This record gives sequence, C-alpha cells and structure tokens, in this order.
Amino acid sequence: MGIYKFTGAVLHHGNMKFKQKQREEQAEPEGNEGKYPFLLNKADKIAYLLGLNSADMLKAFCYPRVKVGNEYVTKGQTVPQVKNSVSALAKSIYEKMFLWMVIRINQMLDTKQPRQYFIGVLDIAGFEIFNVS
Repeated sequence: MGIYKFTGAVLHHGNMKFKQKQREEQAEPEGNEGKYPFLLNKADKIAYLLGLNSADMLKAFCYPRVKVGNEYVTKGQTVPQVKNSVSALAKSIYEKMFLWMVIRINQMLDTKQPRQYFIGVLDIAGFEIFNVS
C-alpha cells in the first residue's frame, strides 16, 4: 500500500456519517442520499484505499463480533460507539504509518548512535512578524 493511500483513507475517516435506526439505538451508515448519488460513498472510498471490502468494513464498525466465553456474538453499536471505533481505526493507522516513517528516516540517515525515534523540528522565531512572508 502506498503511504498516500493510507493518508487519504485516514482523512476520509472523518467524513464518514452514521445515523440511528428508527425505533432502535442501533447505528447504520448514511447512504448516498446526497446531491450526487453517482459518486462513491465515503465507506467505498476508504475501503478501496485500504484494500478492504466496504460491506465488511461497515459491518465490523456497526456489528462487531465479541467473544463471550467460547462463542462469538454479534453486538449492535450505537452511533457514538461507531464514531469512536472509526476514530480509533484512523488514529491507529496514522500512528503506525508515522512510526514506520520515523524508522525509515532513521535507517536512511544511518547514524552510528543507538537508535532513538525522533524527528527534529527547527522553529526560528520572528518569521511571523514580517510584513511579507
């Protein structure tokens, strides 16, 4: 997977919308009821970028499988729970991608010192007070 695809998927996670089913507390994804139904919906875009099946991804968000004893049970999620799951996935992908980048940068710089994961940022004070930047 390309790093650009992962970054795009993380950015699209914030656009996913879920609504509450009528007369239930169960969440369901909002469909393509918008102005441009011919466009791919957000879940399809994310699934494509991550190399997943969008139906399976939405099912995992809305109806996760929970192990109870020796069995797996499908549990319905509320809208806030689904939003938390979506955010957790996006944060996890971003974290792993960032750590991978730091490791790769350190390998390319190939210092002889013990490995430490850091990226230095130089902030020169005073640039923001110029009339023209």
